[in-house]
This record gives sequence, C-alpha cells and structure tokens, in this order.
Amino acid sequence: MASRRLFWPPAFSSPFPASQARILWSTAASGGYSIYSGNSPLGGWHVFGNQILQIDTTYAEPGQGVFAFNAQDGSNSVDLTGAGNQGYFGVEQYLTTVAGQQYALKFYVGRADGTSGHYSTTSSLGVGGDTFEATSAAGLPGGINWAEYNYTFTATSTSTLLAFGNLTTDNNFAGIDNVSVNAVPEPASMAALGFGALALLRRRRSAK
Repeated sequence: MASRRLFWPPAFSSPFPASQARILWSTAASGGYSIYSGNSPLGGWHVFGNQILQIDTTYAEPGQGVFAFNAQDGSNSVDLTGAGNQGYFGVEQYLTTVAGQQYALKFYVGRADGTSGHYSTTSSLGVGGDTFEATSAAGLPGGINWAEYNYTFTATSTSTLLAFGNLTTDNNFAGIDNVSVNAVPEPASMAALGFGALALLRRRRSAK
C-alpha cells in the first residue's frame, strides 16, 4: 500500500511519547456512556470539535433497534458523532516517530445496524484526507458492524499527528476502536495504541 500522510491541522502542540500511546477506557459507566467535550483528554488522546462519546459495550437503544453497542475489542468503543449525533468531531494524538521510518496503522470503523431507520447505511470517518467506511454488509443485526482497515505511512519528522474525524453526514453512530501503530518491518517496536476499548459512547438520540 502506498505511504500516506496522517497529518491533520494541529489542535495542540505537545507530542505524546510512544509510551503514552494507549487508551484507558475505565470511565464509561457500565451499561451507559460518558461524554468528552472538546479540548479534553481521553487516555493518550485529545478530543477536538464539540464532543465525542465513550460507550460501554452493554449500552443499548432498543427503541432504535440497537440492542448492544458491542465494542470491536474490550468493553468500550468511541462514537465520533457525539451526543448530538452529527458534526465534525474526533480524537487525535501526536506520536513520537522516526523520520523516514514506515509505520503500519490498523483500526476499525463501526456502524450501528439498527432496525428503526434512524441510522444511515454507512458510517464514515477520515484519516489524513482519506475516507474509511463501515456499512451494513455482513453486519450484525441489532449491534455494531466493525470494518477493519490497514493503512501504511512514512513519518517525515519526529512527531506525527494521528487524528480520526467523523465524516458521517446523517444522524448516526461513527465508531472507532482497536487502533494500533507499529513500525515496519518491526511491528513490535512501537507500542499499540490502546484504542481497543475506545468506546465512544452512544449519541443521545433525539428521535425516539
């Protein structure tokens, strides 16, 4: 795969050392969700835009036909649409990198496969100017369908900004979970980003 830039307009200036490139998802209430407003920290990540949600995997919206917001890994995931279900919101963090070194990024995009028609057929998010999507194809009825993506880039400096932003235009859920970055060809040389539970809470649905 061709190398790609992961840079987004910087929203903060201090790089996170690789040792901090992980996520702790212990704050989402069991069976519920937590709201993180813009400019607030989330583990090793930083929230940009209005807000995002960290969702417990047992949270449900039965009235919308979603009986579990199952994480791709662990007990939490992140919803980039926030409590308002719409808007360009997201999470970002600076990685300590080696200029000229190639890195492999792996992550999962989630779509809520509800039965009420309040969810669009595609959830989209952007990374470095590219768009990645999750659809209902081979989905999990009443749950979250996760699509795996692998992305390769070459660092151009000692600090690389990695950001995930919501590009879904409809009232929706845009999940991101289980993010990892590894140096190539030594995948164990860089700490995995514990986006694994990045359970971004459910958006508070206005249409019930």
